[in-house]
Amino acid sequence: ALRAVLQPDEATLVAAREIAKIAAEQHAARVLVHSDSPYTLLRTIYFLLPLNTAPLEQTLSEAPGVTLPDDALVAVYSSEWTYDKDSGRLGNDKISVPAKLIYENGDLRVLRPEKAEP
Repeated sequence: ALRAVLQPDEATLVAAREIAKIAAEQHAARVLVHSDSPYTLLRTIYFLLPLNTAPLEQTLSEAPGVTLPDDALVAVYSSEWTYDKDSGRLGNDKISVPAKLIYENGDLRVLRPEKAEP
């Protein structure tokens, strides 16, 4: 009976609901999502509908060197990407973006993009 109630990716649904709540509180026009798992990435984006969402890595690869919009949020869920508080940067060994951490709980981090220092 309990199995019928639980979704296989219940944690992803919970994370997406938290992201949507934060996006509403922050008046975010767009949410850029990253996860190490393509399945988790797509499920998170699906659960965030009808919000304006896109994969973070795809956005960065299509416009390298472009600063992310101020009214966007970056949601990183179930990922090895790290956030360095000292430098204020989110990324891995290949990609790094300036951002301010606004929420962290377990595998979920939500950040606000910032302008890169000249």
